[in-house]
Amino acid sequence: ARAQCRCALPPLLVAPPASWPPGAPRGGVPGSMAAARRSEAGALLAAAEGHVISDEFDEALAAAEDARAAFRELQDATGVRDAATVVIRSCRGLADRASAREEDAEAAAVLQRAEALAREELETFRATGDEHGEASMLLALAEVLYDSDSTAKAQDALDAAEDALTLFGEVGDRKREAAACLALSRARMAARQTV
Repeated sequence: ARAQCRCALPPLLVAPPASWPPGAPRGGVPGSMAAARRSEAGALLAAAEGHVISDEFDEALAAAEDARAAFRELQDATGVRDAATVVIRSCRGLADRASAREEDAEAAAVLQRAEALAREELETFRATGDEHGEASMLLALAEVLYDSDSTAKAQDALDAAEDALTLFGEVGDRKREAAACLALSRARMAARQTV
């Protein structure tokens, strides 16, 4: 069963209401509804981040997945990027928890899910030319790969971290550039430990 975010948030719009204007663009949300939907998605994302900070990874995952779906519906690439990052961070937390309980198969499955999401979003951001989104998914991918403790993935983690570092430098995101430096150092340590 999927965990639910316990935060008191309004329910998300699942289908367009009967008052949806005729000829409204598909895949988008018209006017004031878009603002309300964006606000709901932002609240879900904020709740998910709070759950991650509190180590409530199941709730974080549920809220972040809902936020990601809402931002995708709104065609908000920044929101999708941020929500996908929280989904991946939640998966990493769940994998750490499973590893601590010595449930290695569960930990590996959760990390595979996170890796698949990072690769999927990475390709989407590359296809649209969104370098910031691409860098964010490369960073997330590097973190997932070095968490996997796999010799085969160690070099991929290094490559992803190096590429993220370069792209964050190009887009001028100094905070995430620093995070990519940290991921690169962790990937190098993981590569040495797996050799």
